[in-house]
Amino acid sequence: MIFKWTDIGLSVACTYFVYPSKSKPKKIMIWVFKTTIKTKIQVRKVAPLLNELVLPHGKWNFDLEDCDKILRIENQQVEICESHVVEQLSASGYGIEVLE
Repeated sequence: MIFKWTDIGLSVACTYFVYPSKSKPKKIMIWVFKTTIKTKIQVRKVAPLLNELVLPHGKWNFDLEDCDKILRIENQQVEICESHVVEQLSASGYGIEVLE
């Protein structure tokens, strides 16, 4: 089961579209993390933190049915780094590590 923003009752519009243009296409960074987040309630608790880190230039979701409780982040901004996400979620009391 994959939980996205709308599944957890948050009114966040994060879908972005890539329109053909003459400018360079934007680079999209994708990070995948193994977490200890197991429930929808825990997802709701970390949602404000993830929204602050990722929005408005990206999106995030959890796959809680996966044995690794996957957090996937897609973002167009390079300023966000894996270690920052790990630090922030770890500080919130959750285990998280980068999947390679």
